Amino acid sequence: MSLGQPGSASTDQKRSQLNVDRAALEREKSINRDVLARIEDALACQETNMGLLNQSEEELRRDRYAHEARAKHELAELDRQMAHLNVRSATES
Repeated sequence: MSLGQPGSASTDQKRSQLNVDRAALEREKSINRDVLARIEDALACQETNMGLLNQSEEELRRDRYAHEARAKHELAELDRQMAHLNVRSATES
């Protein structure tokens, strides 16, 4: 069918609608790509943050063990000094 013949307006309308639909799909595809890129960035950030969190937890665990060991040592030293004072006080009496 050529222009000016019956039915060509319908074909033009269909073509026009297909172009509108195609443009809408391209916009949606572009939006989806952007969303996917943001999700991938967020996942990469989350992975980095999880790594940092795990490192921090390990560092805190090591610090806690060091503090516990130091506290036990100090308590043992205090117990030794108390025992020494008790012996000294008993011998002076």
